[in-house]
Amino acid sequence: MKNLNNKEEVLNNNNKDRKKRTGLKICCIILVFIIITLVSIIVFEFPMGLCDIYEGTAKIVNEIYTEITGDTNKLMPLPIIVEYGVGVDDKPVIYLYPEKEIDIEVKLNNVDFTATYPQYNNGWKVKAKPNGVLVDRNNREYNYLYWEGYSDYNSDISKGFVVAKEDYISFFEEKLEYVGMSDREVCDFISYWLPICNQYDYMLISFQKDYSEKVKIDYSIKPNNELVVFVAFKGLNKPLDIEEQDLSSYKEFKREGFVAVEWGGEIIK
Repeated sequence: MKNLNNKEEVLNNNNKDRKKRTGLKICCIILVFIIITLVSIIVFEFPMGLCDIYEGTAKIVNEIYTEITGDTNKLMPLPIIVEYGVGVDDKPVIYLYPEKEIDIEVKLNNVDFTATYPQYNNGWKVKAKPNGVLVDRNNREYNYLYWEGYSDYNSDISKGFVVAKEDYISFFEEKLEYVGMSDREVCDFISYWLPICNQYDYMLISFQKDYSEKVKIDYSIKPNNELVVFVAFKGLNKPLDIEEQDLSSYKEFKREGFVAVEWGGEIIK
C-alpha cells in the first residue's frame, strides 16, 4: 500500500510539474503574440496579416488549454474573418488591339467573380477590332472586358512608392506611361482609382509584376505582346520609409503585333 501511495504521489507531482510547464508555454505564446501585434502596429500602422497570426496563435493556445484542463471551450476565440489579407481584385479590365478584326475567346483562371461586364459565360466571346473596340454577339460595343473578384494572389507591398495626395495624378501619369500604358488606358485607370486614393493623405503604391503568373488569362488567339499592370494600394495617414521599386522590367513590353493590356488593383487594409 505504501508503494502504491508513493507512486500516486509521484504521478501527482509529475502532473503538477507538467501543468506548470504547459502554463509557462501559454504565457510565452501569448507574450510573443502581444509583441508581434505591437511591432506590426508600429511598423505598418495597420497590422498586415494580423488575423492570420492571431488565428495560428489561438489554435496552439486552445490545444494546450484543452490538454491541461480537459475543457473543450476555447481560451482564445478564433477570428470570424479568417481570410484577412485576401482582397478583392478591383476593376481589372482587359483591352485587345489585334492587327486585324478577329473573333476571340478570353478566359480567366483561379478567380471567383463578383462582377463581370459583359457577362462572363464560361469566358468572353467577342469580335476585337484594331482600334480596341470589342463587339459581342448582340452587336453591343465595349471599350474593354471588365471583371472583379477574388483570386488566390497575395500582394507584396514590401517595396513601392509613398505618394502624397497632391501628387497622385502626376505620379500615375508618369509611372503608367513608363510601364507602357496608352493615354486612353492611363485615363481609365486614373478615373477609377483617383477618387479612392483621394480618401487618404498618402498612399503606398506597389506594382505587382508577378500578378499575371497567378491570375492567368487564356486567349484563343495568343497576343504577340501582353502588358499586365496590377497595383496594390495601402492608405496612409503619414509618410512611410520604404524601398522604392524598380519598374525597368516593364520596358520589355512592346506595342507590336496583336497587343493585350490588363490593369487592375487591390486595396490593402
